[in-house]
Amino acid sequence: MEIKDIQSISVFIGKSVKRISLQRFIVTKIVLEPDKISSRDVFTLFQNQLWLQDKSHREKEFERKFGKSLEDLSIILKNLNLSVSLERSKIIGLRNRIKIELEDFLIPTRNYQDFKNRFEGTYHIIFSKPQGIPTKNLPPVRYIGVGYKDKGSTSKPEIDGSPNWKEIASSAENILRLINEAREFLQEGKNGKQLSGREKLQTVKYIRSKREEYNRLRRTPTSSKGSPKKNSS
Repeated sequence: MEIKDIQSISVFIGKSVKRISLQRFIVTKIVLEPDKISSRDVFTLFQNQLWLQDKSHREKEFERKFGKSLEDLSIILKNLNLSVSLERSKIIGLRNRIKIELEDFLIPTRNYQDFKNRFEGTYHIIFSKPQGIPTKNLPPVRYIGVGYKDKGSTSKPEIDGSPNWKEIASSAENILRLINEAREFLQEGKNGKQLSGREKLQTVKYIRSKREEYNRLRRTPTSSKGSPKKNSS
């Protein structure tokens, strides 16, 4: 499985999907069907892990139930290098660690097929077109830290204050780009094939959620530092 450019890949997951169940499904798939693991599974695993980490930091009950397993998974994923290619040996190594360290997180084998049917067509990856924005001008990329408590490069509002207008503009531009890519995906299909009804519905829901996120971002108060001057009327 060759992964050419991590930064050109966007992941989206259906809004109605239960994220923790999806994570357990992909982890179990690595154990039960390592030969069927795709780049879609791996990138969704990573992106979903970040989302689940944030949820656990916000919700004590969720952390109580799943925090330890997610912390162990974070440590395992940190050692998986996605910058070049994902060889079979890496998948097998990942499988062996999961079997030993995340046994309680795995879906029982008897329920695996039901989970597989449930999540079919609910998560996708989109390969983005090259952008003309220099890497140094992009906001910092979040990452899975050494320990589960490490929140990566997530900003601390209580320290940093409100984001300035340049950060808002950059984030808004990225969200619009994802919306446009999802619309292209909806029109052109997957690998030249028409999307199923379920895939179309999930893509439409994704576009709607990104549009809501974009509108919220446009309403976010910004700091005065570096703000553009308003034209006098």
